Amino acid sequence: MIRILNCSNNPESDYTKEHGYLDSDIIVLLKENARIFECKFVNRNGDILLTNNIFPLENRDVGIPKIQIIDYLETSDEYKYKNDQIVNSALIADHVVFTTQSLKDLFKKFYPDIKLKNSSVIDNTNKLIVIKNYYKIITELCGKKEEPVSDKETRISWKRNKK
Repeated sequence: MIRILNCSNNPESDYTKEHGYLDSDIIVLLKENARIFECKFVNRNGDILLTNNIFPLENRDVGIPKIQIIDYLETSDEYKYKNDQIVNSALIADHVVFTTQSLKDLFKKFYPDIKLKNSSVIDNTNKLIVIKNYYKIITELCGKKEEPVSDKETRISWKRNKK
């Protein structure tokens, strides 16, 4: 079982300071379906770090894979400084996931000299595809190459349609 440490809500984040402790829709979706992919979310001693915000200082140098989800960037010149923490975390992430292609393009436009280790776009319009793609990245970074079996896919589809 892969242990995922979600460090999205941390006190060092400007976003957390302004808005409090909230899980994004993507994090909630991943938590709801973790067991299907033989994963679980833990509060410490994770096999992988996941954030939709920034990596806290205490977790930046640990020797485990890091995934950052970027679902928003400030575009106004007045507030672009708020992106600094996100960019710094993107630099240490093993994989950065953008929630739209336009967001990835915007990142490249604002920060043309930033070279990410790995990145992808996972559009969050189809929940089944979102779940499968995130867990594919998680299992690959943790050294596992297994795909979910069709029985697991059926349970995800059922849960998604139930809502």
